[in-house]
Amino acid sequence: MEQGLSAVVACGGKSTRMGVDKAFLRLNGETFLSRIVSELKILTSQVFITVGSKRPEGYVWEAGGPVRIVGYTLELGSPLSGLVAAVDYIETPYFALVGCDMPLIKAELIGYLYSACLGHSAAVPMWDASGVLEPLCAVYHTPSVRLGLWRVLDEGKFRLIDLIATLPDAAYVPTSRLTTVDPDLNSLKNVNTPQEYAFLLNTEYSQR
Repeated sequence: MEQGLSAVVACGGKSTRMGVDKAFLRLNGETFLSRIVSELKILTSQVFITVGSKRPEGYVWEAGGPVRIVGYTLELGSPLSGLVAAVDYIETPYFALVGCDMPLIKAELIGYLYSACLGHSAAVPMWDASGVLEPLCAVYHTPSVRLGLWRVLDEGKFRLIDLIATLPDAAYVPTSRLTTVDPDLNSLKNVNTPQEYAFLLNTEYSQR
């Protein structure tokens, strides 16, 4: 396990496009949440699940072991809400932030990002072709995030991308480098709509 790393799973969204809570969608007999937490627990015993105003019981059950459930203290309409609520509980210098719609996440990819984050304020995957970032599959430096959060909130900015823009010396990790630990980049595949869920269930990914 990585002693300097915690993990936060963002489950507080309304899942408006999916129509049901994505954390409880099933793949090969497991919920998305249980799959994600199982991978993260390879790296750390300190796992937080942010749930907004939802009832915590189902999340604890699906996590399959000790986790800390965190409700929102501010509703900002983005995953930043969960980060604001969780960051003061994190005791490690670094933490991974993962969305509950990434059921194919692999511990090896998070471990790679953790190594890339050492000495930086963040390690965020960046798609080579487009330059698009994946802030919900990334590793962050806890003290830097605490400082950056209050800055963006004071400026009335509520997106994770806004937070990352304030962080000094963030490392943007090209997806081509991540293929060394996740050749098909399945860890970065998120499932937001019924169509994407159906595709997941009917492709080779569901057998992995």
